[in-house]
Amino acid sequence: MFGAAIGEILGLHCQAKLNEAVPPCWLEVERWGFEPLDHHLEPTLGKAIVTRAQDLIQLCPTSTQGLLESSQPSASNPRITPQTDATQWAIALLPNLLCQYDSPEKLIIQTQTEFISQALPQALPLPQTSVSTDILRILATTISLILSGKPISETLISDQILATASLQNVTVPSHLTAQLTWVDTAIAQHWGLEAVRQFGKGQPLPYQTSSIQTAALEPISVALYGFLSTPEDFRLSLLRVAQLGYAPQTTCTLTGILSGAYTGMAGIPLSWLQSIQTRQGQPNSLLQVWGLDGTALVHLADQLLQIWGGVYTPARSSFSYPVILPPKIRYP
Repeated sequence: MFGAAIGEILGLHCQAKLNEAVPPCWLEVERWGFEPLDHHLEPTLGKAIVTRAQDLIQLCPTSTQGLLESSQPSASNPRITPQTDATQWAIALLPNLLCQYDSPEKLIIQTQTEFISQALPQALPLPQTSVSTDILRILATTISLILSGKPISETLISDQILATASLQNVTVPSHLTAQLTWVDTAIAQHWGLEAVRQFGKGQPLPYQTSSIQTAALEPISVALYGFLSTPEDFRLSLLRVAQLGYAPQTTCTLTGILSGAYTGMAGIPLSWLQSIQTRQGQPNSLLQVWGLDGTALVHLADQLLQIWGGVYTPARSSFSYPVILPPKIRYP
């Protein structure tokens, strides 16, 4: 959760810097990257994630209601649906992805069922819902691989995601398959940031293979590239993606989710954690972007852990029992 929060805060600062004539100084990112924002904020992904987590805690971890939209919209936190932004909708389902990381296929099937039940009476465009489900599948499968302790840096991420889809008799669209192939190629050939920029702009590369075609990059593929390039280094993964300047709010949040799940809190720089949290008498970016402070976010994450651990009413329970996990399994 903190990985996602730090990623979005940095991404929002990078988004603001894109509109400035002078490029940001990345050597001073600790100074400007996590301070309170001084510009008007659109509704943030963090508030959608918090709303989803609160709904999950209050209702039931297996509830099928509200997967396609926030069940408690407001002026400051409107509904994020697959039709408004497929990738941001998948990000907003982070609490569900964490609580069901050991069975991501159930979440996908649950989502597909709700798509069908809503698409028929409302005549929703099926191609958009299909893309949304596939982006969710990529994110859910990757989180599942990370939290299950699989050697994610030693295998082709596309093979694992496509294998999971094939078990459900699902064919991932060629567009997203090409994106996954690009991630594998970029990692195997050790592409640098400039090569990624050229590829995203449609410019040919001297060492580009014929197996991949130049195409617009999806935020999920950029985040996978950043995470898999340096999976052990949260700081470096996030900074490299931020420097690309590609949809910073979305890509940085995704990278923070993946890297944070892999390294845990211990992998997040302490100075970054301190920068976003409350200082007496001063505003802080975490409260500004996510609507709660660090203590409240820890409590929310603890309640999600209770749901994953089988506590039926986490909002009213004190989770003082130890959770025993098999070796190499990470906490969600």
